[in-house]
Amino acid sequence: MQADELKYSLRSVEKNMPWINNIYIIVDNQTPNFINLKNEKIHIVDMKNFFPADALPNFNTNSIETVMGKIKCLSEYFILASDDMMVNKPLGIDYFYSKDLKPIIHVCNKRSKVTDWFTICTYICNAEVNGKVVFPYIQDCHNMTPHVKSDYNDVIFNGKYKRQFENTIYSQFRSYFNIQRILVYLILKKENKVIFKNLGTENGPKRWKDQLYCENSNKYLVKLFNPNLFCLNASTKQNEREIKSVKKFFEKKFPNKSSFER
Repeated sequence: MQADELKYSLRSVEKNMPWINNIYIIVDNQTPNFINLKNEKIHIVDMKNFFPADALPNFNTNSIETVMGKIKCLSEYFILASDDMMVNKPLGIDYFYSKDLKPIIHVCNKRSKVTDWFTICTYICNAEVNGKVVFPYIQDCHNMTPHVKSDYNDVIFNGKYKRQFENTIYSQFRSYFNIQRILVYLILKKENKVIFKNLGTENGPKRWKDQLYCENSNKYLVKLFNPNLFCLNASTKQNEREIKSVKKFFEKKFPNKSSFER
């Protein structure tokens, strides 16, 4: 975290999704110093408590997302979110689940060149499930993603790709050979266990009005599109001045201290 993203993310959740019952924060032998551990909704989960011991240390989000369904006491219905995801407007349960409690997965059409590890993983997963190369292909949006734990775990630990998912769990760093979680959603879609809501092209106005992802921390796009969810993704390439600017924007957007803070 460079601009205290987690703190402001929690503020945004308390303000706009007050119906959330529990928040599990995954850590690696550390606890954010601002967290109010007396708040009964907050649960600090160390990776060693749900990861295979011989798979640690691990710095790979693909690995964490693969094994996260093993977290003790995690609800059957849970929502995955990165620590830099902000809730910009009040959102109800119906944004994430249908009336019959199927997860609503927001996806977009990926048209960019297949060059980096993420797009390669996503591209391969689409080709595998479809049985052919497809372009443009489906990508889950960088957002808050709902799950049914038993369905998610069943695909990973009992399904056709069990060995590949196991290899991902033991992958210490991100790799072109990792399985990306879009594979789980594509399989569950074929089994009619999730609903895809397609937001169009990855950088199109329909997607940005719903879920905005800015790699260059362009806070002005948040003001322009006023999306439901947004991520400014402060990168390591930013200088101190830019980071302070983003933090100032967060503070203005979510000024009220949450009950999750000391």
